[in-house]
Amino acid sequence: MTIQFDQVSSTNSGSSTNVAMTHAISAGAKNVAVFVHTTGVFSSNVAPVPVYAGNAMTLVDTQTIADAGNAGAQHVYYAVGMPSGDNTVNVMDFGFTNGTITVLGYTGVDQTSPIGTPDKEAYVPSTTTTSEVTVTSSTNGLVIDFLTVKDSVTNYTPGTGQTKRSFVASGGSGTNRTVANSSEKLGATSVAMTWSSFPNLGYGAIAVPLNPAQSLVSRGIDYFFDIYDPSGRILDANGREVMPWKLRANRWIRVSGLFLPSAVKYENYTLDPELAYIEEVSYSLRGGLRIKTNRGELTEVLLARAAGGKIL
Repeated sequence: MTIQFDQVSSTNSGSSTNVAMTHAISAGAKNVAVFVHTTGVFSSNVAPVPVYAGNAMTLVDTQTIADAGNAGAQHVYYAVGMPSGDNTVNVMDFGFTNGTITVLGYTGVDQTSPIGTPDKEAYVPSTTTTSEVTVTSSTNGLVIDFLTVKDSVTNYTPGTGQTKRSFVASGGSGTNRTVANSSEKLGATSVAMTWSSFPNLGYGAIAVPLNPAQSLVSRGIDYFFDIYDPSGRILDANGREVMPWKLRANRWIRVSGLFLPSAVKYENYTLDPELAYIEEVSYSLRGGLRIKTNRGELTEVLLARAAGGKIL
C-alpha cells in the first residue's frame, strides 16, 4: 500500500499555554497516521501534551535548539487510527512563548508499526548553512521531516526530491521567535533529508521514516469450514468437499462458528474475523493436514483437528 499525504493544519500559538485547533482527515481515508509538531521558546523546557480527537499521542522525539537569548525546542508526536472528518487537537501545558503547532495527516501507514527509527540534528550557529539528517527507510515507504529555526521568520528551502508540506512562523521578535517547516520524500534504503540557506542561526531537524500498511491480495473466498460440522469437512465455493491433499495456499477460507453472527459489513477481508488467508499448506499421511494462516494458531489448530476427523 502506498503512503499518501492527506492534509495539513498549522497555527501560531501566541502566548497561550493551552491551544486548541482543528484538523481534518479526508472522508474514507484508510490506515491514517497523524503527526503533531510543536515549536517554541522556553525558559524551562516543559514538553507539551497533545491530544488528538480525545486520544493521547505518542512522542517520536524532542530536541533543544540553542541560540542567543532563550533556547528553543521542538517536539514531534504521532497517533494512528484516528477518525475522519474535523477533529480537535488540544495541546496542553504548552510551556512555550511564541510557539507554533503543525498537524500532518497521512494515509496508507501501517497501524501496528507506523514508524521506523527517527534521527535528528541540532546546530549551534557558526558557519554551516545546510542541514542533513539521514534515516533508513524502504522503497515503498516515506520519510517526513521537521525543521525548526530559532530567531527566524524565513520560509526555508528543502532539498532535492523533498516536497514541502508546511511553513508557519511564530509571533515575537528577535531571539523570542521560531519558524517551523516540514517536508516529505519517497523512501529508499537510505534517505537524506536536507534544508539549505540558513542565515547562521540555531536550528534542529528531526526525520521520521513511515512504514506502509501491508495489504493482502483480495480474492474470492475459495474454502468454507464450519467448526460444528462433525465430519470436519472443508468445502469449496460450490459446497463440495475438498480433500486435504487438494487444499491450496494463497486462498481465503471462511471459518464459521468461532464468532457470533454479526450484521457488520467489513470494508475488506482482513477486517472480517471469520476470514483467514491461507499462507502455507502441507499434507502427509503421517502428519495430516497443516495450515498456516494470517489469523495465527487458533484457526490453524481448528482446521487441523477437523481435517483429522475429530469432532470439535
